[in-house]
Amino acid sequence: MARVVLNCPTMCNVKGCPNKSVAKGLCAKHYMRARRSGDPNKVRKRGPASKRPAGVSARTWTRFKHASNMIQAMGYSLEEFERMMNEVKRRNGSYNVSRLLRLAQYALEYLQQPVLITPPPPKD
Repeated sequence: MARVVLNCPTMCNVKGCPNKSVAKGLCAKHYMRARRSGDPNKVRKRGPASKRPAGVSARTWTRFKHASNMIQAMGYSLEEFERMMNEVKRRNGSYNVSRLLRLAQYALEYLQQPVLITPPPPKD
């Protein structure tokens, strides 16, 4: 008498794919391709590369862009922006984006004019 094994994993039906089938005889990758395009072998073109630096979260990058756009709209020069960036720099070299955003919002809402961060006076 033949023995019947249920839930036995089978291989993907796409030629050359060594993965186990998940649904309709296809592995997860080929099944999603078939759902999206109708053809499990059709590979979609990649989307545009992100302009955000590696290691920076999407939320932080969005907040940084928002703060820098506000600062630029107020007419700050590049040197003034660099001074602001040095002001919000942490000891470890990273930047406190929350502080930069607060500084830009403060300048926009309360001062209605550029905020110049002056360096401390030299010690004699």
